Amino acid sequence: IGAFGKKLEQIDAVGDVEGVVVPCANCRATFEDGMFEHDRDDDFEVFGLVQLVADTLDMAKKPAKDA
Repeated sequence: IGAFGKKLEQIDAVGDVEGVVVPCANCRATFEDGMFEHDRDDDFEVFGLVQLVADTLDMAKKPAKDA
């Protein structure tokens, strides 16, 4: 099954996963390659940790919309 296959089993065991966060650009590329190799590249989104933090900080700067 290989190491990446095991990782996919762990993700599947969690349930309805919308995305996975990886710590670096190399990890993201490797993870996305593994998803492609296992024909799972459309199952969920892969986020880089730095981009996730940057997006969160950017959202915090924006004023809240009135409900």
